[in-house]
Amino acid sequence: MPLVPPVSGDITAQYYALLAQEELLDEKIELLEMSHRRGEITRQEMVSQKQDMEREKDALDNQADLLEHQVPRAEPETAWKDKIGDLQALLGYLREAEQKEFAAEQALDNLERDFRSGAVSEADFLAQYPSLKQTEDRLDDQIDWLEDQLEFLGWDD
Repeated sequence: MPLVPPVSGDITAQYYALLAQEELLDEKIELLEMSHRRGEITRQEMVSQKQDMEREKDALDNQADLLEHQVPRAEPETAWKDKIGDLQALLGYLREAEQKEFAAEQALDNLERDFRSGAVSEADFLAQYPSLKQTEDRLDDQIDWLEDQLEFLGWDD
């Protein structure tokens, strides 16, 4: 079984570094499968290398699962708390947060595409992915909070 490198720092940094390593392996598996489809490697080579990567990914996933519930959830913006009960204001915040989340998702997609194309190195991928993913998760948590507040006001999406 491949050794998973230890990650240092606070729990949040550890968690997002593990997610970056997992995503990098997903991208490398995709590249491996493309190499096989293009005839650059044999099926046996692809299967062997993919199994190794899947085992490493499983180990990373297990480590991330241990940390996931220790990572603090994002808090709502301070201004939002002042508008609890104001349906229109909360809907505006929700639209804004959803737009930001979409932009964060696009940034992640672009990073993954750039890695697959060779425009981004493994080191750069691992350096950029954690903050992009953390931003996306923070926005997702905030959207959940806004939706909960809106549901208390009778809003139904």
